[in-house]
Amino acid sequence: MTQPALRSLSDRLRQIALFELGGLFLITPPFTWLSGVPMEQSAGLLVMMAIIAALWNGSYNTVFDWIEGRLTGRTADRRPLRMRILHA
Repeated sequence: MTQPALRSLSDRLRQIALFELGGLFLITPPFTWLSGVPMEQSAGLLVMMAIIAALWNGSYNTVFDWIEGRLTGRTADRRPLRMRILHA
């Protein structure tokens, strides 16, 4: 049995960066308003949290995809609904 190809590193980095940037654009203004902390400090804190989340997310998804590929022989894009729920 041949091993399914994992997503490329550039594909994963693009996905993570776009997701985290989108989240930062959405959450920074309300966080700044609700916390009363200046925008620069809020953005710095939220960027650090986004970097930590991105590292964890990328690692988790890569390991999950690798294990699933080894056990089932399928790629993540062919993941059935039950496995998508388990992954989430």
